[in-house]
Amino acid sequence: GINAEYGKQWYQRRVRAEIPTRLVNARFGVVLGHDTEPMALLLPGTMAASIPITIGNGTQPFPWIHMDDAVSAVIAMMDQETGLSGPVNVVAPNVNTNTDLAHALGKACICVDNPIPTPSGVFRLLYGTERADNILLDSPRVAPGRLVESGFEFAHPELEGAIKALVQEIVSNPIGGADQWFTRAYQKKEKSCK
Repeated sequence: GINAEYGKQWYQRRVRAEIPTRLVNARFGVVLGHDTEPMALLLPGTMAASIPITIGNGTQPFPWIHMDDAVSAVIAMMDQETGLSGPVNVVAPNVNTNTDLAHALGKACICVDNPIPTPSGVFRLLYGTERADNILLDSPRVAPGRLVESGFEFAHPELEGAIKALVQEIVSNPIGGADQWFTRAYQKKEKSCK
Protein backbone atom coordinates (compact mmCIF):
# COMPACT_ATOMS: atom_id res chain seq x y z
CA GLY A 1 0.00 0.00 0.00
CA ILE A 2 0.85 3.65 0.00
CA ASN A 3 2.15 3.63 3.58
CA ALA A 4 4.59 0.79 2.88
CA GLU A 5 5.92 2.54 -0.23
CA TYR A 6 6.41 5.81 1.67
CA GLY A 7 8.25 3.92 4.43
CA LYS A 8 10.60 2.27 1.92
CA GLN A 9 11.44 5.61 0.29
CA TRP A 10 12.09 7.28 3.66
CA TYR A 11 14.33 4.42 4.81
CA GLN A 12 16.34 4.45 1.56
CA ARG A 13 16.99 8.18 1.93
CA ARG A 14 18.12 7.71 5.56
CA VAL A 15 20.50 4.91 4.59
CA ARG A 16 21.97 6.96 1.75
CA ALA A 17 22.67 9.82 4.18
CA GLU A 18 25.38 7.62 5.77
CA ILE A 19 24.90 8.95 9.28
CA PRO A 20 27.91 7.95 11.43
CA THR A 21 25.78 7.04 14.47
CA ARG A 22 23.75 3.95 15.15
CA LEU A 23 20.33 4.34 13.51
CA VAL A 24 17.28 2.35 14.67
CA ASN A 25 14.12 2.54 12.59
CA ALA A 26 11.32 1.44 14.89
CA ARG A 27 8.32 0.16 12.95
CA PHE A 28 5.32 0.06 15.30
CA GLY A 29 2.21 -2.04 15.05
CA VAL A 30 -1.03 -0.68 16.51
CA VAL A 31 -0.13 0.53 20.01
CA LEU A 32 -2.78 -0.58 22.51
CA GLY A 33 -3.17 1.71 25.49
CA HIS A 34 -6.37 2.68 27.25
CA ASP A 35 -5.92 6.25 26.06
CA THR A 36 -4.73 5.56 22.49
CA GLU A 37 -7.06 6.26 19.57
CA PRO A 38 -7.68 2.62 18.58
CA MET A 39 -8.77 1.65 22.09
CA ALA A 40 -10.73 4.88 22.56
CA LEU A 41 -12.85 3.71 19.61
CA LEU A 42 -12.82 -0.07 20.07
CA LEU A 43 -13.54 -0.49 23.78
CA PRO A 44 -16.57 1.84 24.04
CA GLY A 45 -17.75 0.71 20.58
CA THR A 46 -17.77 -2.93 21.64
CA MET A 47 -19.53 -2.04 24.89
CA ALA A 48 -22.15 0.16 23.20
CA ALA A 49 -22.92 -2.36 20.45
CA SER A 50 -22.99 -5.25 22.95
CA ILE A 51 -21.39 -7.41 20.31
CA PRO A 52 -17.85 -7.55 18.93
CA ILE A 53 -17.41 -7.10 15.19
CA THR A 54 -14.76 -8.16 12.72
CA ILE A 55 -13.64 -5.83 9.98
CA GLY A 56 -14.38 -7.45 6.64
CA ASN A 57 -13.70 -11.18 6.68
CA GLY A 58 -11.47 -10.82 9.76
CA THR A 59 -8.55 -12.81 8.35
CA GLN A 60 -6.24 -9.82 7.88
CA PRO A 61 -3.30 -9.74 10.30
CA PHE A 62 -3.52 -7.36 13.24
CA PRO A 63 0.06 -6.34 14.21
CA TRP A 64 -0.16 -4.82 17.69
CA ILE A 65 1.82 -4.09 20.85
CA HIS A 66 0.73 -3.08 24.35
CA MET A 67 1.76 0.46 25.33
CA ASP A 68 3.91 -0.83 28.22
CA ASP A 69 5.86 -3.08 25.83
CA ALA A 70 6.17 -0.30 23.22
CA VAL A 71 7.78 2.01 25.79
CA SER A 72 10.07 -0.78 27.06
CA ALA A 73 11.06 -1.60 23.46
CA VAL A 74 12.02 2.02 22.75
CA ILE A 75 14.16 2.06 25.90
CA ALA A 76 15.78 -1.22 24.83
CA MET A 77 16.51 0.16 21.35
CA MET A 78 18.24 3.20 22.88
CA ASP A 79 20.42 0.93 25.01
CA GLN A 80 23.80 0.55 23.29
CA GLU A 81 24.20 -2.96 24.74
CA THR A 82 21.33 -4.41 22.69
CA GLY A 83 23.22 -3.55 19.52
CA LEU A 84 19.95 -2.97 17.69
CA SER A 85 20.18 -0.92 14.52
CA GLY A 86 18.31 -0.62 11.28
CA PRO A 87 14.66 -1.63 10.99
CA VAL A 88 13.11 -3.13 14.14
CA ASN A 89 9.50 -4.31 14.18
CA VAL A 90 7.88 -3.24 17.45
CA VAL A 91 4.98 -5.69 17.61
CA ALA A 92 3.86 -8.48 19.94
CA PRO A 93 5.43 -11.89 19.38
CA ASN A 94 2.18 -13.62 18.42
CA VAL A 95 0.62 -12.92 15.04
CA ASN A 96 -3.09 -12.25 15.47
CA THR A 97 -5.95 -11.54 13.07
CA ASN A 98 -8.76 -9.04 13.21
CA THR A 99 -11.04 -11.91 14.31
CA ASP A 100 -8.68 -12.59 17.25
CA LEU A 101 -9.03 -8.91 18.21
CA ALA A 102 -12.84 -9.13 18.07
CA HIS A 103 -12.80 -12.26 20.27
CA ALA A 104 -10.49 -10.59 22.81
CA LEU A 105 -12.61 -7.41 22.91
CA GLY A 106 -15.80 -9.44 23.30
CA LYS A 107 -14.42 -11.54 26.15
CA ALA A 108 -12.87 -8.60 28.00
CA CYS A 109 -15.72 -6.10 27.60
CA ILE A 110 -19.02 -7.92 27.34
CA CYS A 111 -18.46 -11.64 27.98
CA VAL A 112 -19.52 -12.41 24.40
CA ASP A 113 -17.27 -14.50 22.22
CA ASN A 114 -19.07 -14.64 18.90
CA PRO A 115 -18.12 -11.64 16.77
CA ILE A 116 -20.16 -10.82 13.70
CA PRO A 117 -18.48 -9.92 10.43
CA THR A 118 -19.06 -6.43 9.07
CA PRO A 119 -18.81 -6.16 5.28
CA SER A 120 -15.74 -4.39 3.92
CA GLY A 121 -17.98 -1.97 2.04
CA VAL A 122 -19.17 -0.44 5.30
CA PHE A 123 -15.63 0.58 6.20
CA ARG A 124 -14.92 1.82 2.68
CA LEU A 125 -17.98 4.09 2.95
CA LEU A 126 -17.00 5.31 6.43
CA TYR A 127 -13.28 5.89 5.82
CA GLY A 128 -12.88 6.01 2.06
CA THR A 129 -11.64 3.18 -0.14
CA GLU A 130 -7.91 3.98 0.02
CA ARG A 131 -7.80 4.46 3.80
CA ALA A 132 -9.97 1.43 4.54
CA ASP A 133 -8.06 -0.82 2.16
CA ASN A 134 -4.58 0.31 3.27
CA ILE A 135 -5.17 0.48 7.02
CA LEU A 136 -8.16 -1.62 8.06
CA LEU A 137 -8.62 -4.33 5.46
CA ASP A 138 -5.05 -5.17 4.45
CA SER A 139 -2.46 -5.23 7.20
CA PRO A 140 1.02 -6.72 6.92
CA ARG A 141 1.97 -9.94 8.72
CA VAL A 142 4.78 -8.70 10.96
CA ALA A 143 6.99 -10.44 13.54
CA PRO A 144 9.39 -8.87 16.07
CA GLY A 145 12.34 -11.04 15.04
CA ARG A 146 15.20 -8.63 15.77
CA LEU A 147 13.60 -7.42 19.00
CA VAL A 148 13.21 -11.00 20.28
CA GLU A 149 16.76 -11.90 19.16
CA SER A 150 18.07 -9.00 21.27
CA GLY A 151 16.60 -10.68 24.38
CA PHE A 152 13.61 -8.37 24.78
CA GLU A 153 10.91 -9.80 27.06
CA PHE A 154 7.28 -8.85 26.55
CA ALA A 155 5.06 -8.06 29.53
CA HIS A 156 1.96 -8.60 27.36
CA PRO A 157 2.72 -11.22 24.67
CA GLU A 158 -0.90 -12.43 24.26
CA LEU A 159 -3.65 -10.26 22.75
CA GLU A 160 -6.43 -11.46 25.04
CA GLY A 161 -4.35 -10.76 28.17
CA ALA A 162 -3.33 -7.34 26.85
CA ILE A 163 -6.95 -6.32 26.20
CA LYS A 164 -8.04 -7.58 29.64
CA ALA A 165 -5.21 -5.55 31.23
CA LEU A 166 -6.37 -2.42 29.40
CA VAL A 167 -9.97 -2.91 30.51
CA GLN A 168 -8.87 -3.42 34.12
CA GLU A 169 -6.70 -0.29 33.92
CA ILE A 170 -9.70 1.79 32.81
CA VAL A 171 -12.08 0.28 35.38
CA SER A 172 -9.64 0.70 38.27
CA ASN A 173 -8.72 4.30 37.34
CA PRO A 174 -11.30 5.96 35.06
CA ILE A 175 -10.16 9.31 33.68
CA GLY A 176 -12.73 11.58 32.09
CA GLY A 177 -16.31 11.04 31.03
CA ALA A 178 -15.72 8.31 28.44
CA ASP A 179 -13.78 6.14 30.90
CA GLN A 180 -16.43 6.68 33.56
CA TRP A 181 -19.20 5.70 31.12
CA PHE A 182 -17.21 2.62 30.11
CA THR A 183 -16.62 1.67 33.76
CA ARG A 184 -20.33 1.90 34.63
CA ALA A 185 -21.31 -0.12 31.55
CA TYR A 186 -18.58 -2.68 32.27
CA GLN A 187 -19.70 -3.13 35.87
CA LYS A 188 -23.29 -3.78 34.73
CA LYS A 189 -22.09 -6.32 32.14
CA GLU A 190 -19.73 -7.93 34.64
CA LYS A 191 -22.65 -8.73 36.97
CA SER A 192 -24.55 -10.44 34.14
CA CYS A 193 -21.46 -12.46 33.13
CA LYS A 194 -21.17 -14.23 36.46
